[in-house]
Amino acid sequence: MNQLHKKITLIFLVFSIFYLIFSQDNDLNLRVITYNIQTASNYRDDTPQNIDTLLNDWGVDILGTQELHMEQVNAFDEELTEYDWFGVARLDGDTNGETCVIFYNKNRLELLDQSTFWLSTNPDKIGSRSWDAAFPRIVTWGKFRMKSNNAIFFAYNTHFDHYSSLAREESAKLLKKVINEEAGFHPVLAIGDFNCRPDSTPYNFMLEHDDNILNLHDSKLVSEQGAFGPEGTSNEFTIDNPTKRIDYIFVNSLFNVKNYGVINEKPGGEFISDHFPVYSELEFNLSTEPVMPELTAYAGDGKVTLNWDKMSEKTTYEESILDYNDFQGYKLYRSRDPEMSDALINPGLWYIPIMRQPELVCDKIDGRKGHTNYGIVDGFGFYLGEDSGIQHFYIDDSVENGETYYYVLTAYDHGIDSILHGYQPLENSYSIEMDNGQIISQTKNTAIVTPKKYEENTTLPAVEFDTSKVTVGNFDFTIEVFDPNKIIPNKEYKLNFLADTLPKHAVDFYQHPFDMLYLNNGFEIRSVSNDSLILREDKFNYTSNNIVYDRLEEYYHFRRGLLLYSDVFDGLQLSFQRETNFASFASQKTGWIEGNAN
Repeated sequence: MNQLHKKITLIFLVFSIFYLIFSQDNDLNLRVITYNIQTASNYRDDTPQNIDTLLNDWGVDILGTQELHMEQVNAFDEELTEYDWFGVARLDGDTNGETCVIFYNKNRLELLDQSTFWLSTNPDKIGSRSWDAAFPRIVTWGKFRMKSNNAIFFAYNTHFDHYSSLAREESAKLLKKVINEEAGFHPVLAIGDFNCRPDSTPYNFMLEHDDNILNLHDSKLVSEQGAFGPEGTSNEFTIDNPTKRIDYIFVNSLFNVKNYGVINEKPGGEFISDHFPVYSELEFNLSTEPVMPELTAYAGDGKVTLNWDKMSEKTTYEESILDYNDFQGYKLYRSRDPEMSDALINPGLWYIPIMRQPELVCDKIDGRKGHTNYGIVDGFGFYLGEDSGIQHFYIDDSVENGETYYYVLTAYDHGIDSILHGYQPLENSYSIEMDNGQIISQTKNTAIVTPKKYEENTTLPAVEFDTSKVTVGNFDFTIEVFDPNKIIPNKEYKLNFLADTLPKHAVDFYQHPFDMLYLNNGFEIRSVSNDSLILREDKFNYTSNNIVYDRLEEYYHFRRGLLLYSDVFDGLQLSFQRETNFASFASQKTGWIEGNAN
């Protein structure tokens, strides 16, 4: 690290196996232009140079063209040195006729697959046309990987028929069908000259909702910054601010549209085409990292106690994709420096950390465990844990007094395994900002502590038990101070163990209605002053693996034989141990009860 820099900001984007996205290009947005460039008598010799300037000025990644012939495509290819292209002519599937070529920035995008199909009842037949179309019409599509964030997306470029309204309607239906079949749950953009107005049937077909995430949207209507430029796109070589809009950039919900507009520039004061280019800046709306938890730590004598909130579990949702909570677990990392280098296992390219060793992994008991076989990054699958159960505390008693420790807590999700090769699980980011060795800012999921010996005559807070108020039961338990900074002095609590009942006899005919087995399957802690609930753990919500399910007998119970710990409440923690499930018969408390009976 450059020692001349006095101010250092450490910001880690943590995802996959503590994977850091790194590239010389850190721009994660995608910029797209669709442009019908007329090549008849009005075609300008300086068009390739003007297009090169346009792409550079607007930082374009994808240029979808319509009407270019192969001689113009080759001229573009010579001029656009930062771009590659693909596509075929519509008449013979080679060089004869107009094209719907896609140019793409080869430094930012990797082409994974591409093809062309014909807008007809026989899409694979070269040169085919249907529905009274004046000419054969095509769709050229590409599957890309964005190098800066590994996002996979599909781009479809087309030019609908100008003569037949039926052809445009059927073309829209076919294009939607192909997108649904090919692109799956991936970001999609469909661009081109659709030769129809926003109030037309083909336009409505493109936006028709099918109750799935591949619904397309007109980027103009969902642009976060509104729209710039004229309303229309067809200028007829004479209109500076046209109103006729027939060129579109459609996107599905896996893109956020940051900006949209019609660029009505005229290089040298002359029209390049009878259309203006349509521009849109897109942000990938893929998996999002979980909501960041808040970590607190207390440095004691030879140990550090840490606990955190439950916000990640409650509020982590993938609304744009599946509208469900994909929270999976927590990972706690520890180091003696803010770069977390102590925890580093494997540095990746450019020595960017790929994998770090956590002090703790705790995850939901849901069958998702081990390393993923989807969303692989640099050969590594993300480690999802071992169904250990969720907890919100950790006691680190392997620390040395006088040493400073940096802790980072990340919530992680389970990713998405159902989308082709899958989306990798994501962990929270974190940051620690230092100036001349001093911490000046840090995210709430970090903690920096220095354990030390207690000074002589230090009085530590303690918990007192009022045994006179114990009603019944033989549970062995204790409540200890976990974090002295959070305790509420002189507050009184009561502990209730929850009881459930089971029929003693398996056959209902022989079962007496009062013949029951009693068992404990949870507890709650309440305030004595107002009986308000402070903490409850039962079969629906419990810490770690405190409660298990007996599949044979079909009941929940405390795990036997182990010392169990509750979540932390008001700086306190309950611990208990149970050797048996059921209440035992108390012979000393039996006897005849006076009363009348048949």
